[in-house]
Amino acid sequence: MMTTTMRVLALRMTASRLATARRSLAALTRATAVARTATATAATAARAPCLQQRWLCVRDGAQRHRDDDDDAASCGGAHEHLHTSSTQLRAIGLDAMKHCVGAHDTFIMDVREPSEFEQGHIPTAVNVPLNTLLNSDVDASDPEDAWVGGVHLPTSDQKVVVYCKAGVRSHLAQVYLASKGWKNCSNYVGSWLQWSQDPETQKVVAAPSSSSTAGAPPAATASSRQGRTQGDAVNVHLFDDLVVRKPLKWTNMPVVDHFSADQWDALHALPLLTVPASTQPTDTLHPKADAFLLMRKLDASATAGTSAGRAPSKEAAAMGYELYFVDTAGYDTARYAFRIGSRTASALVADRL
Repeated sequence: MMTTTMRVLALRMTASRLATARRSLAALTRATAVARTATATAATAARAPCLQQRWLCVRDGAQRHRDDDDDAASCGGAHEHLHTSSTQLRAIGLDAMKHCVGAHDTFIMDVREPSEFEQGHIPTAVNVPLNTLLNSDVDASDPEDAWVGGVHLPTSDQKVVVYCKAGVRSHLAQVYLASKGWKNCSNYVGSWLQWSQDPETQKVVAAPSSSSTAGAPPAATASSRQGRTQGDAVNVHLFDDLVVRKPLKWTNMPVVDHFSADQWDALHALPLLTVPASTQPTDTLHPKADAFLLMRKLDASATAGTSAGRAPSKEAAAMGYELYFVDTAGYDTARYAFRIGSRTASALVADRL
């Protein structure tokens, strides 16, 4: 009888200990969960003053997205992380971008590499490569600290639009500028890929780094062009006897086929602006140059002569464009211009297309 009672007491004590152990384990689990939550919250707070939706990790000019539950170590080290919450950043499309070109209150920044910029860019855009921007220590609150690679950025309240090739690099540039105090910065998400493929947009192609002798008129010898580099001053007065002031129609412009060596050099050094066939001589053009070559692309209606008042030459129709010299230096919108003969035009743009 005594043995049975002792066994029952022993079983009860064991059950009580097991229950206590279970309660202790549950309490420990809850405490651990609370501690983990507090740690995660503290880590997030250390990365930014508030909870953010998305981040960008900047490392040697490259970037990748992180979610909030990633920690900095997962990116391979302590890098700069910029908030990219869509609620704080503005994006614009093609139509809005067309209104920005030439607007006096808008600063357009192309963040591609210089070689990409020279192959073609949006009129009035200024080239500030992304890596150059990210490696600068700019500050919108101080005009003296708003210089990047020789370019002075606008004031903090002025409208800034950034673009690149496909909208990725420009997105990072937008985030960086916003973090440095620029309050009105937008990203043109379609960027150059969309702009370049739209037949109704104006496009600028910079002068080649050196003039090619291929296809040049006999007067333009290699020795006459020796030493010319992109950015050399162009003497537009070489063409004073050829131009028509403020032409109202394409048909008002004389056709010039023969140029001296100096004139040929000057033409080769000019930037190239491409415009759709519907463009008229009186339309607003926005190249950042006092003089430029204007390539007017032809379509079916222009070839038939319905939009220009005459049919273009067979050579121009075959090339699909007509080329004009336009000089705006000192005359505001009162342009001086003439049309370049098709054969010469082909030689001028051969190294740009």
